[in-house]
Amino acid sequence: MHNYARVSLINISDVSDGESVIVMGRYERHLHGATLSQRGKTIDLVGEPFDWIPGQDAAIEVWGVVWQGIQPRLVVHNARQVGDTSRAPEQPREICVGDTVTCNARITHYGNQQICCTAERQSYVVLGSELDECLYLLSGQVQALRPPTLRLISAVRISSNSPKQQGEKS
Repeated sequence: MHNYARVSLINISDVSDGESVIVMGRYERHLHGATLSQRGKTIDLVGEPFDWIPGQDAAIEVWGVVWQGIQPRLVVHNARQVGDTSRAPEQPREICVGDTVTCNARITHYGNQQICCTAERQSYVVLGSELDECLYLLSGQVQALRPPTLRLISAVRISSNSPKQQGEKS
């Protein structure tokens, strides 16, 4: 289960890989993704499955899983405007190493890693066949919990394209 620890973006590099956190900062959308910034420190947001679209430079709280590397990044489970009490982190079902998981999930590439995020806001590094960035019905075996890692058994494409971002023209 996710127990989201409240962490300052300044201290994000001290957080263990795969740790679930809530971080506050300024949301900024770029051509190649989005970031969260606080006092000169910036973290890339991966996946961004928000159930709402924050405005540029909005003060928000984001919860998700920290993935360390050359530069830390946050696999986003969801977010809310600072002070919004109507949204709160959801607790996904508990998983164990060796479990077989079947879920609908969106694949995102970050560097040389494939990451999927489910509708229940569970994120996994996906090992196995390289998949396009879109929505799949995935089945896989849990290989590790920190970070959550899934060895792909099967993948059936549900959608052929990633959804257009708000404001993007056809």
